[in-house]
Amino acid sequence: MAPANPRPQPLQLIRLFLMTGVLLFGAVVLLVHRQPNWKPGALPIAVEYVLVAYSILAVSIAAVLKGRVGRERDPQRPASLLLVGWAVGEGAALIGVIIFYITGQAQWYGLGLLAMVCSFAMLSPGVVSASTSSVDARG
Repeated sequence: MAPANPRPQPLQLIRLFLMTGVLLFGAVVLLVHRQPNWKPGALPIAVEYVLVAYSILAVSIAAVLKGRVGRERDPQRPASLLLVGWAVGEGAALIGVIIFYITGQAQWYGLGLLAMVCSFAMLSPGVVSASTSSVDARG
């Protein structure tokens, strides 16, 4: 029988801390923007295009890794693939929050967060436990 309060798995904690860091960074940016002496800066339009392209790339990488995690035979490898996918997704959110910090345009933060949430949703830690339990003793 499973315990009533199971301990969170390390992968779940890592994913939670990645999300928490980006959300706290966004909250700090909101506080900075509320200061009376804050003025928005300017960035080249190319930076915004980079974020859009990187967000699409992050979600694409997560989709590819999702299929790869399910086929992986080595029990240690799926966790590493999940971490790579999450880090790429978090990168999109970090680029978005930096653009938001400089320009004050929150939609770029929203786009980065969307890419991060999509990559987190596609690469669930439950995939690792399901794929390792389906591997028999012969490998």
